[in-house]
Amino acid sequence: KLCMVGVRGHYGYVFQDLEHLPGVRVLGVCSGTAEDSPEPLVEACQRLGHCPRQYADYRRMLDEVRPQVLTISGPLHLHARICTEACSRGIHVLCEKPVALTWPELATLEAAVRQSGVHLAAMMGLRYDPAFFAAWRAVRAGAVGQVRLIHAQKSYRLGTRPPYYRSRATYGGTIPWVGSHAIDLIH
Repeated sequence: KLCMVGVRGHYGYVFQDLEHLPGVRVLGVCSGTAEDSPEPLVEACQRLGHCPRQYADYRRMLDEVRPQVLTISGPLHLHARICTEACSRGIHVLCEKPVALTWPELATLEAAVRQSGVHLAAMMGLRYDPAFFAAWRAVRAGAVGQVRLIHAQKSYRLGTRPPYYRSRATYGGTIPWVGSHAIDLIH
């Protein structure tokens, strides 16, 4: 049983894999905020034959559906709170990064994960992109010698972003949101 919260970031990762997981059913969706519509989730679910119930409050969804797994894709400033709620209920979590915007939020979330024993993973899908995965395997096999320097860059077209990107309290910063991919690939 899978539920989904949020329509920001990489929630598409979930839909890429759902078609290969016939035993997984999406039973509930929630946008996570009144300013976002859950329709993208509903439409993507319906394309794959899922008919989830829509919820305005993710806590109610967790209480009623009691999912085994929850995916979270924004709002960024609510990730830690939603993750902690899910973990404290024994629900495994796949969350858009960053999973927390502050050190205290992260500490609370880490404690919830340790206490519950659930699995928490961030949506770091680039590590399994065929080119990056092949490079990782080549390095591990010793094909390129000893790595001494890694340079990373991710570029975006200049454009207008929603207001929540303009506040550290709701966005967290470019390094935790975008730079985390490069940091993950380096490791």
